[in-house]
Amino acid sequence: MNSSVIAKKALDPKSPYFPFIQQVERSFRSAMENTSASSPPEEVAKVVLQAITSKSPRLRYAVGNDAANMIKAKTSMSDIEFGGLIKQQFLS
Repeated sequence: MNSSVIAKKALDPKSPYFPFIQQVERSFRSAMENTSASSPPEEVAKVVLQAITSKSPRLRYAVGNDAANMIKAKTSMSDIEFGGLIKQQFLS
């Protein structure tokens, strides 16, 4: 089975994954509506331009405080702790 078939099955209300998918969708929707928590598109575009025109591009570019904080958390936590943080973001 390819991933798109599996993903479609998770959208079936009878699927055991359905409640989780619904929660993830609500979390993403909330994040997108909360513009103070995300970087404006213009800021992202500036960083993308910087990345593609750089003579020595970096592997990662953080745009905004939310991304910088997430990178800081990733480097200061174990994988299990960071996984818990990400899970908490989607299930809260």
